[in-house]
Amino acid sequence: MAAWEREVRDLHRFFAAYFSGAETDIGRLVDALAPGFRMIGPDGIERDRQGTIAAVAASCGAHDVEIEIRAPRLVTEGPPLVVTYEEWQRMAGDDAFTGRVSTAVFEPDGDGVRWLHLHETWLPLR
Repeated sequence: MAAWEREVRDLHRFFAAYFSGAETDIGRLVDALAPGFRMIGPDGIERDRQGTIAAVAASCGAHDVEIEIRAPRLVTEGPPLVVTYEEWQRMAGDDAFTGRVSTAVFEPDGDGVRWLHLHETWLPLR
């Protein structure tokens, strides 16, 4: 598995654990984001690195969520690397998943990658 795909999958496993309260150390996210990181969420809200970290930190233990990563695809090898993937989430007790398609930009970082930019767009319910 490529470093970028491993990072996408591993960070989302962290999110599921963090949101459920099984993980409480935000350091995994802090280390993953490059200093100039920016994110545009599916709601159109743009956040910088600190805003993203603060939003995630505020959700520690807020809810149990299942997260699946589907259809990861390398768009360009760069650097920077550009990838797309689908992220499907289901809250505990819900039957339906909500989905978003994401385009992420990564910079090489040793044997791995760091997130430079993320743009998410809602997908129709499945």
